[in-house]
Amino acid sequence: MQLLFEGIPQLIWVTRADGHHEYYNARWYAYTGLTPEQSLGAGWRLAFHPDDLEVAGRRWADSLRTGEPYEVEYRCRRHDGVWRWHLGRAHPVRDDSGRIVKWFGTCTDIEEQKRAAESLRVLAEAGALLSSSSLDYEATLAALTRLVVPSLADWCAIEIAYEDGSTRQVSVAHVDPEKVRYAEELRVRYPPRHEDPSGVLSVIRTGTPVVLNDVPDALLVAGARDAEHLRILRQLGLRSAMMVPLTARGRTIGALSLVHAESGRRFAQADLLLATQLAERAAVALDNARLIKDARRMELRFRSLVTASTQAVWVTRPDGDIEEDSPSWRAFTGRTYAQWRGLEWLSAVHPEDRDRAARSWFAAVEQRRPYDTEYRLSRPDGHYTPCACARYRCSIRTAACANGWAPPRTSPPSARWRTPPAVWNVRRPPAGWKRCARR
Repeated sequence: MQLLFEGIPQLIWVTRADGHHEYYNARWYAYTGLTPEQSLGAGWRLAFHPDDLEVAGRRWADSLRTGEPYEVEYRCRRHDGVWRWHLGRAHPVRDDSGRIVKWFGTCTDIEEQKRAAESLRVLAEAGALLSSSSLDYEATLAALTRLVVPSLADWCAIEIAYEDGSTRQVSVAHVDPEKVRYAEELRVRYPPRHEDPSGVLSVIRTGTPVVLNDVPDALLVAGARDAEHLRILRQLGLRSAMMVPLTARGRTIGALSLVHAESGRRFAQADLLLATQLAERAAVALDNARLIKDARRMELRFRSLVTASTQAVWVTRPDGDIEEDSPSWRAFTGRTYAQWRGLEWLSAVHPEDRDRAARSWFAAVEQRRPYDTEYRLSRPDGHYTPCACARYRCSIRTAACANGWAPPRTSPPSARWRTPPAVWNVRRPPAGWKRCARR
């Protein structure tokens, strides 16, 4: 039996009926680095993570009391200090009378299974967090770093880049709040430099991820600004690091940093896939939030210009229908919002010009080209005034078009109203346009 135990790659142990450990196979000693004297009796506790001992001890005591099989998941420390998840199991051995005489137990390494399950969980939660995030992207990214720690890394930080080339760390997370404050102070005291050949700014500059299975002391020496900086870096106990760019629409807009320290874990190349997936989700959330903020600023600016303009300016949907109110249009024509929304604006065009104006309008919408024509437009007093109408496509961000009316002048309306083109989704003129054109 002992020969069989020695050939099994699992950690094998045997106890007396009272739970006193009296045997371990060679694999146990090779993995833990403990001696027989350290392992026997209650010495088994030395090999397991302090945070897991309470649950493991309680379940072991229950099994000894009830005779039920023992099963628990806990972290077992390898001889080099690395903690790996194991599944501990034990079954009682009974004599002919049914009395328990021994317990045979095993510890099976399940680190890869645990990491895979945890990775899926984090990705799912990160996806939900980032997809439902508000425009406060800094708060969202801070929540993401807290989600990652400590299951995937001991430290997590996110650096974002701005259009002017500057960068800023928007979040750093660790299970110990004191260490977070310490890291933030260290960042202020020793900010990263663009000329540094390695580090987060290098990742943002090149768009290339970096995986450090080990953080050698030589790397700390090369990156330290002075003796005090080197002392602090060594004190942090950095074991392994990974930095991945945040890339959206072909641009690097930041970087995600993951670091292992006190846990003793190390990143492998396989971890890069998970980090890249997290970085992609974070980059999309950051980029979308910025786009929405930019669009809102543009809309505010546009509305301010419209309000201040002496011309009649209005906005339509991509299909050509009007749905937003325009004070300048109401003032110019004397018509209410209800009298001109949708395609009702055509009723303000002179009857002799209406069909031509409608055909030109829907041709422009269908063909995604500017609309530039002249027709007579009704004024509040019932008279018609010759007007030059120009319609130009706005940015895809707003999915709308701006239109302006003004009496004919030497400078074309395009000088005032042209904006970047949008992608239109129009198949045919909306139903009802002929009815409006005939009024």
